[in-house]
Amino acid sequence: MIPTLLKTKRLTLTPVHLSEATVLFNVWSNSTVTKYMNIAPFESLQQAKEMIAFFEESLLTEKAVRYAIYYQNNCIGSCGFNFFDWQAKETEIGYEILPTFWNLGLGTEIVALLCQTAFEKLGLETVFASIEKENTASKKLVEKCGFQLATEQHSTLEVYRKSHTT
Repeated sequence: MIPTLLKTKRLTLTPVHLSEATVLFNVWSNSTVTKYMNIAPFESLQQAKEMIAFFEESLLTEKAVRYAIYYQNNCIGSCGFNFFDWQAKETEIGYEILPTFWNLGLGTEIVALLCQTAFEKLGLETVFASIEKENTASKKLVEKCGFQLATEQHSTLEVYRKSHTT
């Protein structure tokens, strides 16, 4: 079963909910945040509502889960498992937070918590992170968390991998 509450000393993660549409719209419409994401900056609140509905359905079917990230009682972004391959025992993670909260070590906490959840609570063996080559901050983040470059998917994307044994 996919956990619906994850915590660190500073962060609380809960599955995204429609009540967070406005703040997540602020995240997903921020061109600095979405620069290295596989989405264009959102232009309407409706897009955020549709994305949240997609994530809610994905959680119900255990295909994926997206968590709202709370820091000091404020939603500052989202993260989660982009897909689950239950047979291969692997998943891919993704994360984004508002620039105001960059360089506070929160990304490290988020990635470490997602990996711990994947390995210890979900019984998965491998976690992947697909990162744009130009996104040096994100590459440094996953490397700090023990990921290693696995493959270059194409000219702009690199895939990092962490196994339960590493």
